[in-house]
Amino acid sequence: MQWTRNINLAFIILSLFFTFELHAKNTIIIVRHGQGEHNIGNFYNADMSHANYRISNLTDKGRKEALNAARKLDSFGYAGKIDLVFVSPLPRTIQTAKIISSYGIYDSSLEIIEPRLVEVKTGNREGLPHEDGKDSWDHSDGRSHGGETGDDVRERVGDLLNELSSKYENMNILLVTHGTPASELISLVSKVSDVRLKTAEIKFLDIS
Repeated sequence: MQWTRNINLAFIILSLFFTFELHAKNTIIIVRHGQGEHNIGNFYNADMSHANYRISNLTDKGRKEALNAARKLDSFGYAGKIDLVFVSPLPRTIQTAKIISSYGIYDSSLEIIEPRLVEVKTGNREGLPHEDGKDSWDHSDGRSHGGETGDDVRERVGDLLNELSSKYENMNILLVTHGTPASELISLVSKVSDVRLKTAEIKFLDIS
């Protein structure tokens, strides 16, 4: 009977709808900040509350890198397609986000300052030069000098990822962050470890 067929069709459509909803994904767009003054000065810079903290703004090269990142996002079709933007509270990430926004990729009203995206805190090394011969990406001994380890950063960015997955669906979400948080985000989603984004490099991830 026709009404039976209509009911069956409606059931199929609803099943497909809910199947899609259960597998809905967000696209996470990670952008590392452009080159900062601390990058060329080779000093630790992450904790604005620390007595040794000094502002690290984008360099001229860093501003150009951020502009190039905006152009890439435009070329990938993301202009006007960004739904939410989370930005680390440090000046270099805020400045990077402003350049991307000013290019027309998204409206600045979408920005949310997100402390969980801040660079790994280095405790009493804040403001000091990177040690000779030490890999500045290696924070395994972070707690020995009052800072964070990579696992600490992984925990806080993982908490953010879980929040994004539970609260949002089918959104393009831009995260403007730093080297270590970006590396941990990529590792959590793609299971690929020790990815080191260059300044203003972009990485796309899908999370469900």
